[in-house]
Amino acid sequence: MSIDMSQFHQVFFDETDEHLATMEGVLLAVNVSAPDSEDLNAIFRAAHSIKGGAATFGFGDLAALTHILENLLDKVRKGTMSLSIGMVDVCLQAKDVLAAMLAAHRGAPPVDPTAVSAVEQQLTMLVSSDTAAVRPVDAAVVPAVGAIASSTMYIEMDHLPQTDYSALLQSMALLGEMSLVQQGSEEASQPWVLVLTSSLHADEVAESLAFSIAPEHFRITVDHGQQDEGDFGLFLSASVGQPAPGGDVAFEEDGFGLFAPSLADSTAHADVDDGFGLFEPLPAADAMPSVALEEDGFGLFVPLGAAEPAPVMLHEEEGFGLFAPMPAASPAQAAPPQPVTPVAAPRTERVQPAAENSIRVNTDKVDLLLNLVGELVITQSMLSQSGQALDPVQHERLLGGILALQRNARELQEAVMSIRMTPISFVFNRFPRVVRDLASKLGKQIELKMVGENTELDKGFIEKLADPLTHLVRNSLDHGVESPEVRVAKGKSAIGRLTLRAFHQGGSIVIEVTDDGAGLNRERILSKARERGMPVSDTLSDSEVWGLIFEAGFSTAVEVTDVSGRGVGMDVVKRNIQSMGGRIDIDSLADFGTTISIRLPLTLAIMDGMSVRSGDDIYVIPLSFVLESLQPQAADLKTVAGKGQLVNVRGQYLPIVSLAAFFPSDSSQVVTDPTHAILVIVEAGGQQLALQVDELIGQQQFVVKNLESNYRKVEGVAGATIMGDGRVALILDISIIARHRQRQAARLMASDPA
Repeated sequence: MSIDMSQFHQVFFDETDEHLATMEGVLLAVNVSAPDSEDLNAIFRAAHSIKGGAATFGFGDLAALTHILENLLDKVRKGTMSLSIGMVDVCLQAKDVLAAMLAAHRGAPPVDPTAVSAVEQQLTMLVSSDTAAVRPVDAAVVPAVGAIASSTMYIEMDHLPQTDYSALLQSMALLGEMSLVQQGSEEASQPWVLVLTSSLHADEVAESLAFSIAPEHFRITVDHGQQDEGDFGLFLSASVGQPAPGGDVAFEEDGFGLFAPSLADSTAHADVDDGFGLFEPLPAADAMPSVALEEDGFGLFVPLGAAEPAPVMLHEEEGFGLFAPMPAASPAQAAPPQPVTPVAAPRTERVQPAAENSIRVNTDKVDLLLNLVGELVITQSMLSQSGQALDPVQHERLLGGILALQRNARELQEAVMSIRMTPISFVFNRFPRVVRDLASKLGKQIELKMVGENTELDKGFIEKLADPLTHLVRNSLDHGVESPEVRVAKGKSAIGRLTLRAFHQGGSIVIEVTDDGAGLNRERILSKARERGMPVSDTLSDSEVWGLIFEAGFSTAVEVTDVSGRGVGMDVVKRNIQSMGGRIDIDSLADFGTTISIRLPLTLAIMDGMSVRSGDDIYVIPLSFVLESLQPQAADLKTVAGKGQLVNVRGQYLPIVSLAAFFPSDSSQVVTDPTHAILVIVEAGGQQLALQVDELIGQQQFVVKNLESNYRKVEGVAGATIMGDGRVALILDISIIARHRQRQAARLMASDPA
């Protein structure tokens, strides 16, 4: 049976993304002066997993670079090399190159070979650095300058009728230099015998083989130089359980050669992983021959070099031989028994594999499911509206079924929406690296604090939020936080603080970017606005002045740098946030810092809204923008030159925007007198206005459809939805309507300055 390995590529890509993210996160958080052993092991395991998977699936470029990185990390975790800031920088660069190489295998443009070569050279120089002063005893097992140690392995595989050995041999050839010694045969019960020379360890080769053939059907022997390649009599005897001279039989039950040393006094096994750094070796002592060391299989296996192994009885009260026994006591001291003292070792926790509790699903399938749920909600709305005309007595069961359908549809919709909800940590986790690199470039000291990383929002927002948040973070670091010298002169700590915070508020998610820097300069912003010919005055509120920085090309930077200063970006940030149905606000105080808040709906797929009528047309106002609705009295209305018609709402005059005027209609049923109409008070961008409509229809949930992809872009419209009676209603973009009203007022003021 032929196995198409490409079917596993996507799983490998996803898992490698996770390993790279883990590697970067631990590297950024590690204490360089006193690194924790668990952190070092976590980084090493991530690199080790990437290398093993890359070798298995034939991505030789990934395997080669990760092997060098793994060698470096192995030396650090074993103590033969001290961790340094420069080493962390090189490892982060290697992570970036690995991510680019992974993207290239996914279809992105290939990686520049010079970048790969440069990182390999830096890693090789670190690997080959002199470590004799650190641990001279380990110098013999450290590989030569940048060299990749290779070993020869003899592999015996049972002949299985359903296995495609031609494809298997091709995949094995990717692991190193391979030659076929004996071809298997079912009739003669003859196994396949291979010779493989590879830089991989026996356990890594076993992991690769296990994808195609069950572990109980193959055996691996490692040649340590004392066995001739033609001496297959010794090899075959070893494969059935007798050790071959100079070779290790790597059975699965023996841990693929990770536990039993080939010779009792051999030092060649010193480069084998000592439990991945999870245990501390016990001190050697002649008086303690029964101590169960990890390299001895915890006492559960017979050492290969022992001629007549003595039986070892394992008792539960003695820890099954996993701990050091107490020294032998005289009979007088035998009672009462002394408690067994366990060997000191770092605490480890058994973590349930995530694969048992989750599955990977293509987002297109989730989007399709969400779209079908949306159609179900529309159908349920139609049935509910039709049921309103039925007699409740005569159609009691039918109406009861419609109510049950409505309840079930709502629960199904919430369940499907929860599938799309993703923790915002997927966005936040990229910023420790961004802050670290940018702070180093700017010569600033920054402490990053992240709050509410587990706050969930729609997956569709995750990808769209990355660029706006990155720009806000870069802007805060460049313009907001002062240099250490300036901060100290102001009496502040030399270390600036940047906080990313996310939390739910009502039906929205709020994301804040806060710095404790100099704050925005009101006078400088107003001066820059006047230079650009913008209609501003000193009577503007602080929030209105802060909003000027979102104008296209606006910048108060003294000089242009490669970080910011060209006035490009903040207008794009605001436009992107508004395209997601959100808004962005700024709060700043001189020398105390600035907070930029982004408010987004939880999802763009299904929304709560208020349906209103203007003439013959139906519109939907997103409920997150609605404050209240009222019918004004004539005494509450006032017309002001340059500002149009205003309404007094509890002492505050708000501009009136008629939907019939904003969306011209030929209907003769439009109500023009505000005292006979309904005013819906809405808020967008920190400003309030009154939308004049003819009638309030009601509040309900609406399925959002993209109008631009199905028709064309319409100013003031964020999308469309289908009502219960089958009519199409437009969903209003309150932010665009408010901005249009501001531009209209500015033109009126310019034409009539009096």
